[in-house]
Amino acid sequence: MKDNLVACKVCQEDIDAKAILCPKCRGNNKPLLMSWYNPNFIIAVVLILVFAFFLPIGTPVLKKLIWKRNTGVIEKGLDARIINHKLVYDNNDFRIIGEIKNTGSKSITYGKLEAIFKNNKGEVTKIAKGYFWGAFKPSEIKYFEVGVFNTNNANFEIEEYQKYEIKIIDLDDY
Repeated sequence: MKDNLVACKVCQEDIDAKAILCPKCRGNNKPLLMSWYNPNFIIAVVLILVFAFFLPIGTPVLKKLIWKRNTGVIEKGLDARIINHKLVYDNNDFRIIGEIKNTGSKSITYGKLEAIFKNNKGEVTKIAKGYFWGAFKPSEIKYFEVGVFNTNNANFEIEEYQKYEIKIIDLDDY
């Protein structure tokens, strides 16, 4: 009978070798989640393998889950270019205004722009985002505006917004 006994991992009392919980201290002697033979562990591994087998990386489902929204935009026939822009300062607001041309083969209904403002040293001072909505057919031109508004405060310095970069960061055809 002593051959079937082991010491409890918690209280060191002799318990049956097959016991999961110690009858004296109720200590867990075989953590279920760490065991490779645990049915939950086996089910989880099987589900992961099935998911990986049936949904290779190139599927639209995983593209939505893993990749950013703007990845693969051109593959969907969506493309646009900023054709002109300029920096405008008025009423304590810095704005970049310009035009975007739909250069893709499908209508665009949503777009997101990002303006990165820099000081004279080239250091980033502000990042602003702008959006546009509405039917935007191939070859059409749409106006945009992205800016920093209400800059009328004591800490504002006009030199911190003199340089900028503007880019399209997302397009969609909802």
